[in-house]
Amino acid sequence: MDWFWHAIWICLVVIPATVLWVVAIFDIIFRRHDLRAGSRIALLIMVLFLPVIGALIYFGTTSRPEVAPDVGDSDRGDQLTRQPVQYQTFKAV
Repeated sequence: MDWFWHAIWICLVVIPATVLWVVAIFDIIFRRHDLRAGSRIALLIMVLFLPVIGALIYFGTTSRPEVAPDVGDSDRGDQLTRQPVQYQTFKAV
């Protein structure tokens, strides 16, 4: 019965903690371009040396920058007046 508790421990604790740690590292390295290099390195060192606690601190304390909606399309206001697309049907010969 000891193997059962080991499997539960691995499935419910080890795998989620590892995924959280890897996602935090990926997020710091590849997605946080709004931070300066020194801040990113400090966060990365914290997450690498304190894997689970560092990742939880990282996700709990950092905030995402606000992203403005893309309004480059000039006729977005006309969405309610547009006609639906008419698809052509083809008959088999």
